[in-house]
Amino acid sequence: MKKNMTVSLTPIASAVAMLAMSVMMSSAQAQQAEPQAAPKAEAKAEAKAEAKADEVVVVTGLRASLQQSLNQKRNSDSLVEVITAEDVGKMPDKNVADSLQRVPGVNTTAGGSAGSLGENERVSIRGTAENLTLTTVNGHGVASADWFWADIAAGGRSVSYSLLPSDIVGRITVHKSSQADLPEGGVSGTVDIESRRPLDFKAPLTMSANIGAAYQNYAGKTDPQVSALVSWKNDTNTFGALFQVFSQQRTLKREEQENLWYVYDDLSWNDNSNKALAAAGVDLTKPHRIAPLTGSAIFEQSRKREGALLDLQFKPTKDITLGLNAFSSTLTASNSNTNWMQDPWGALNQGVIPTKAVVTNGVITELAFSGPCKLAPGATGTCADAASNAVDVAIRPDAKTETNFVNLDGKFKMSNDLTFTAKGGRSESTGHSKDIGFEIFGPYAANGYKMNSGESAITVDFPSASTFATRYAGTNKAVGGWTNLMETHDSEDYLHLDGTLQMESKFLSSLKFGVRSTSHKRDLTWLVGQRLADGGLTANAPLGDLSVTSFGAGIPGSPLSNFWNLPSSSITAWADKYAYFPAINHDLSKEFKFKEGVNAAYLMANFASDTLSGNVGVRVVHTKDDIDGYRLDNTNGTLHAGDPSSSDKFSAMSSSVSFTDVLPSFNMRADVNKDLVARFAVSRTLSHPDYGQYAGLNLNDFTFTGTGSNPKLAPVLSNNVDLSAEWYFAPRSLVSVGVFANFLNGYVTNGNSVYNAYNSQTKTNTDYALSGPANTDARVAGLELAYRQALAGGFGLEANYTYADGKETGSLKGTLCASDTHNCDMLGTSRNTVNFGAYFENDQMNARIGYSERSAYLFGTNPKRATYVKNGGSLSASINYNLTPNLTLSLEGQNLLNPMLYTYAQNGDFGSIGHQGRTLFATMRVKY
Repeated sequence: MKKNMTVSLTPIASAVAMLAMSVMMSSAQAQQAEPQAAPKAEAKAEAKAEAKADEVVVVTGLRASLQQSLNQKRNSDSLVEVITAEDVGKMPDKNVADSLQRVPGVNTTAGGSAGSLGENERVSIRGTAENLTLTTVNGHGVASADWFWADIAAGGRSVSYSLLPSDIVGRITVHKSSQADLPEGGVSGTVDIESRRPLDFKAPLTMSANIGAAYQNYAGKTDPQVSALVSWKNDTNTFGALFQVFSQQRTLKREEQENLWYVYDDLSWNDNSNKALAAAGVDLTKPHRIAPLTGSAIFEQSRKREGALLDLQFKPTKDITLGLNAFSSTLTASNSNTNWMQDPWGALNQGVIPTKAVVTNGVITELAFSGPCKLAPGATGTCADAASNAVDVAIRPDAKTETNFVNLDGKFKMSNDLTFTAKGGRSESTGHSKDIGFEIFGPYAANGYKMNSGESAITVDFPSASTFATRYAGTNKAVGGWTNLMETHDSEDYLHLDGTLQMESKFLSSLKFGVRSTSHKRDLTWLVGQRLADGGLTANAPLGDLSVTSFGAGIPGSPLSNFWNLPSSSITAWADKYAYFPAINHDLSKEFKFKEGVNAAYLMANFASDTLSGNVGVRVVHTKDDIDGYRLDNTNGTLHAGDPSSSDKFSAMSSSVSFTDVLPSFNMRADVNKDLVARFAVSRTLSHPDYGQYAGLNLNDFTFTGTGSNPKLAPVLSNNVDLSAEWYFAPRSLVSVGVFANFLNGYVTNGNSVYNAYNSQTKTNTDYALSGPANTDARVAGLELAYRQALAGGFGLEANYTYADGKETGSLKGTLCASDTHNCDMLGTSRNTVNFGAYFENDQMNARIGYSERSAYLFGTNPKRATYVKNGGSLSASINYNLTPNLTLSLEGQNLLNPMLYTYAQNGDFGSIGHQGRTLFATMRVKY
């Protein structure tokens, strides 16, 4: 584990500045000494190489795009994967992450804490969690918040690709091996998204527009999709302007059954539940996990992504290029989740004796209540307070997130040998969500559940599901609810200065050097509400809009039918009119302010010969983190952290840590012959923990668990090794094999502790099993295979396979890895990922089909169990038909197989099962 350090980077920055000045002076003296000298052969070669690098390759078709991608991959000194647009403003997918899922070594997830929603939103590389991947736009960082309340609270660093439509992209480069001139932040790799620039276009005026529609079969709604691009430059190629706009909507619907949580015997709900289970014959001295709430849920969302990109370029002389790049994207993501839950907990907590209780391998796999309510001997509950079902309707009508940035850049050619580049700007992002809850508990009636074997939903008995009935009808406790308002602000100011000095050495081709400084800020505000009494009256519930719904066709064994239902608009109106929960009290336990300053400097040498090329360098990074949060004044935890009445009992807590890290790197490419390339790379990389892992406390009064934070977390460092070979055996064709290993020091895992605080459900102080982040060691190693071949007649095939084995290797006490289960899996690691695809193209049309599948991976942990997402695959297809040279009709489909989405616990406990439907797109594209 690293110790805190306070070393300043000022001497390093000064040294780099002195180096730059000495280089400039040396260059100036050389020019004065030989003012009429012609450029030497090496300088000519470098100038020719530079001109070739700046040359614009106009890609107008699928096969040309694939060839350009392979050319750029082959000529790179480091290990990269490249995706280029097939044409201006036209990627092969609707979202940047959709395209990345087919890249060897890359995994994507369709959603964060909200679960899978059909649109890929997060990207990870080589079997690591998504927060270990750095995403940049045109080489600089991009601030990113979230729209879903749980992701807002988590304060993650991973970029949400839902804000990045593919229309803005000219090229995507995935850096799998690092080099000194790449920004720090990606332990497992860096994804750089490059937008198009006006001076790169061949024609003085280019215009294109996409007009289409998206249809999701579960939602049954068609939504508009519009984007347009205009690029102009003058005849002298000294000034250009590009403007893009987009407005794209989707209506989404997911149907599933889920176990909200498990209650464990050693956490002891209360004496009533234990007495009731004992009366039913359950041996309390043995394990007896139980699923207290099994829900049949519908998640619905209407999302709209709209924004614009502006790019200006000015080239006053052949040696100076200036640019401005501005981007804005807003995702409005109103959503609702209705969950009809079978509730044995509501009866057991009152001491109602089950008529049947079957324990299998430590799990109560069958539980039933039949006949009149009967209390266990010694139980203190009442039948009047017992419940058999619960219904929660959560409405988030104004959920949204937005990202903006403004970037200024310049390129200054000081001489034939020396070039400087600079970029600076600001990126901002906000995430916002109000969470309004409507909740009832139905009166006691015969009910129960049975856990089925295999991957099928739990069979539940939901009495009178089609009838609205509450446990305390006629009182102000008949209807319950809640309100939370969460908002996060994320921003980064940055400045990059880089220089390149061409060398006269036959082997050392150039030196690169530079500095980078960023100031990143993140804060979280969390407001909670208090229910007004009139909102709890049955008479004020919006029952005039009541209907009965059925759903979940195709979910095995799932009884998702004939449920009473209230539309989202009715719940929102109810909350505003009768039971508005003013979100006015700060839950200080969750709120924080975070500031991170990072200064870095690097020096890198590029070398080249007839058969060998590459680079060697070092990057030095200084990080300073300042965290402001809150803590309970009463260290014994007698106040509940989320109790609004305790807000004034919190006191501020501040912490500051700093680290200096040295990141060496070496990349070598060997051209064995004209078709065969071998690569070797070693590097040290760095990522920072999520912002939300530094501060905040979240307690669950129902499960007696919680999540904490750790303001002393150190950055994650990784020592990486890559070895690969690439055979370009024909045009647009490749066979490659590679092995990799990453050894992580400071990997963030969850450690366990006990925290005592007031429980608003039990009305007593309770011991919470607290899960909090801690640094440990881990490693991931694997294999990548890729194949691509252009066949006769315009056909082609592509396939790749990635094997990744990721494990925690540290022995940190209190973690799952150190427990009896020895679960040392890393978050996000799929052991196997495969992609298959085929394409066809001629002058009239092109078509493409692709299938991606990843094996099961660890999704999350708490102090008692690990949750996994089962292996799953996705099939997509597209066809583009050229009606005229300037008019193209496109038809595309995503998630065409509509597979079951299944989660489970490490011990086999059922988690959830469901599906999200198919999405179809039809687009008319015009280009001039």
